[in-house]
Amino acid sequence: MKYCPACGTPCADDDRFCPKCGKPLTAGAPDPAKAGDAKTNADAGMPRYEQPPHQEPPRYEQPPQPDPYAANYRQPMTQRSVALAIILTLVTCGIYGIYWMVVLTDEINDLTGDRTSASGVVAVVLTIITCGIYGIYWAYVTGRKAAYLNRSGDSGIINLILALFGLNIINLALFQDAVNRYAG
Repeated sequence: MKYCPACGTPCADDDRFCPKCGKPLTAGAPDPAKAGDAKTNADAGMPRYEQPPHQEPPRYEQPPQPDPYAANYRQPMTQRSVALAIILTLVTCGIYGIYWMVVLTDEINDLTGDRTSASGVVAVVLTIITCGIYGIYWAYVTGRKAAYLNRSGDSGIINLILALFGLNIINLALFQDAVNRYAG
């Protein structure tokens, strides 16, 4: 009986390649039982136990997660029904409108690649602190970004006028329409 010189697997005498690792067997391959292995003590009458070759444990790596601080990261966007969002805003007395403003601000900032503008939460907090003045500015800036996304003329002035008359819900609907085109 021959043994594989690479892995130590016993092989038949007429085998030319190891059935386990596929390495070629040489005619004069040493027999590990006769080689005097230092790990066993055959002279002391101890039984010889053949050790299997070392195998790496399987690696269970998680798929790479997106880095939210990377320059090209986009958070997942969902397509929202504009009519349903308006109804929810009216039914909840504007609470859903606050959430809608936060989400739309973050999504439009991601779509335009603008990392310097205020996030949605900051925009809502500043609007509350300034008694709505920042909300008027927000409508103008976000309207310009939405026009950039739609590749249309600058609609920031229209959004500014709507915000001045207290019709920010229409601005939210226009901004949602711009985001829905990309959230496909």
